Amino acid sequence: MQIRKIILLDTDINKWIGINKKTVVKRIFERGNQDEKKEISCFYGNKIVDVILKSVSKYIVMEY
Repeated sequence: MQIRKIILLDTDINKWIGINKKTVVKRIFERGNQDEKKEISCFYGNKIVDVILKSVSKYIVMEY
């Protein structure tokens, strides 16, 4: 997975990626670039990402 470590600086992505999807998706969509958003959407699936984004905030850009 090609996600910059700086986005999840306080988190070990290898441990969190399967445990806390909501935190990872939220952080990527808040701070990531388009490629990272596409990457996380492919990893978790568009449906799951859409549900998470709708549940966390109406201010996060949901384009990917």
